[in-house]
Amino acid sequence: MGTLSETLNRWFGPATPNELSQTQRAALIDALVFAMMADGEEAASEYKEIMESGASWDGENTLAAFVSESKGRAADAMSAKENAEAYCGDISRRLEDEEARERTYELAARLVCSDGEVDPAERGLMSMFIRAFGIAEDRAVQLSAKAHEKYDIT
Repeated sequence: MGTLSETLNRWFGPATPNELSQTQRAALIDALVFAMMADGEEAASEYKEIMESGASWDGENTLAAFVSESKGRAADAMSAKENAEAYCGDISRRLEDEEARERTYELAARLVCSDGEVDPAERGLMSMFIRAFGIAEDRAVQLSAKAHEKYDIT
C-alpha cells in the first residue's frame, strides 16, 4: 500500500482524536478526485490510492459510487475558473476546520506529485485550494514540502 493510502487509512481508521466526520471524508475525497483529474489524466495509481483510502467510509453509497459522482462534480468544476473556485470553496466549507483543510491540502499535494511532475493545471488547482482553504503561503510550502522532496519536484 502506498504512502498516501497509509496516511489516509491512519486518518480514516478507528476512532482517534482527529477522526473526520462523514461530511469531512466526502469533502476530502472530492478534493483528491479534483486533484487527480486536474491534469486531464486519471492515473490508475492515483485512483487506486483514493479507493484504498476508504477504510471507514460510511456514506449512503459505496466509496466507488461516490468517487464516480465526484468525478462528475470535478468535471463540471473544470468547465470554468469561477466554477472551480466555487467548488474549492464548497469543499473548504465541508471540511469545516483548519486542521482538516491543511491535511487535505497536504494529501492533495502528495497525490499531484506522485507521478513525478506537477503540470500547470495542477499548480493552479493547488493555488485555488490555498485560497479557498485559507492557508498562508508559507504554511502551504511547509505542507507540500514532503511531497515535493519525496517525488523530487522542484
